[in-house]
Parts: sequence; C-alpha cells; structure tokens
Amino acid sequence: MKLTGLAMAIGLVLATPLSPAQAASNLIFTKTDYPDFILRRSKPLRESEVLTAPLLAGSDIPQIKAYRDFLDRKARGLSRADQLAAVNDYVNRHVKQTGDYDLYLRDDIWATPVNTLVLGGDCEDIALVKRWGLARLGFPEADVYLVVGVTLTTTPPTGHAVLAVRLSKSDVRVLDSLQNKILAPDQAPFEPAYGLNVFGFWRVDTPGHAGGDYNQRALERALARQRR
Repeated sequence: MKLTGLAMAIGLVLATPLSPAQAASNLIFTKTDYPDFILRRSKPLRESEVLTAPLLAGSDIPQIKAYRDFLDRKARGLSRADQLAAVNDYVNRHVKQTGDYDLYLRDDIWATPVNTLVLGGDCEDIALVKRWGLARLGFPEADVYLVVGVTLTTTPPTGHAVLAVRLSKSDVRVLDSLQNKILAPDQAPFEPAYGLNVFGFWRVDTPGHAGGDYNQRALERALARQRR
C-alpha cells in the first residue's frame, strides 16, 4: 500500500487535555467528507460487495465455504475477544498475501472478500475479509473500522491497513495481517491516518497534534516511535 493511500478509527473524540502517557493510547477522530481518492475505491467496492454477498452466504467455492464453516462451527461459540483472535489467525493463515499489481496489474485496488479468499490480496483486502467474518458473527458494523496508516514493522515505516474493533468504550483491538497477536492501539506497531466504517470517513490525529495532513501526521508519529 502506498502512503498516499493510507488506515485506523478506534476510539472516541477526545476534548480534554491528556498527559503524554494518556496521549499515547488515545486518538482524536474527526468525521469529515470522503476525499475523492477514497470515493474512487470505496464506492465500487461497496457496489461489488452487494453483488457478491450471495456468493459469500452460500457458495460452495472451497475457500469461501471453508471460511464460512469455520465461522459458524468453530468461532461462533467463542467469547467476543476470542472470536477476534480466531478470525485474525484463520485469515492470516489461509489467505495468500499478494500485491495488487500481481493480481490486477494496478495498484491500490480494494477487492471484495470473494476475490481475496480465492485469489489472495494485500493488507486492506485481508482486513475486509476479516470484517465480513466479524459481521457474520454479529459484530455491529459501527464498531468495526478499516484503518489506513503506516506500519512500524519496516524501516522506514510504510503504508499499511488493519482492522480495528471496539469491544467496549475503553477496549479496542487491532487485527493485523502482519501478526497474529491481537493488540490494543497503543501497543500495535502501527500509526493510523484515517478510518472508514458504516458511518463514513474519519481522519485520525493524536491529542495536541490535530490538523494538517493526516497521512503526514501518521508518518511523523511512526518515525518518532522508531527513534525511541
């Protein structure tokens, strides 16, 4: 994923001053209009997801049926936290991580879960497969965010996407295609730039650092963390 196509929306809008320790684990989310480059990806994706929903719900394509059976027979009876871990682990192990250009001869394609389960996909595609699985398990769409930003697992940090899920007002978890461990936002090696959920587009800033270009802010935070 390119830095200009950066992913996280994982908390509440914060209005009160925070200490540095608190600021590390809290973020400011600002609801704003969709940028054009997001609309060009998200609108066709949503339309394609509607068209392919019957395939996900009932297809006998092996990769799709296996994921659906896993969700219904193994993950459904688990606690919410254990469901997150189970879905993250299953998708990370069973979905091939492949770059957009290798599959579609274009960069920054947001593919449907049907395509990704069968062909593989990159970080945001894998996050969308997890999002569909959590929706099937009953997670409210309003609590699940596709988040774009930068990962700290590379030097220098590079563009990356994750899934963020709010279990409660103060408990948010990050599902990352680069690691199986489920982490809180302040523990994850990731800095968010923006997030998308059922309510729309959210830019993400840290307390005291709101404003300016959100992609650049995410990169600056990531570089600062790597220098510590």
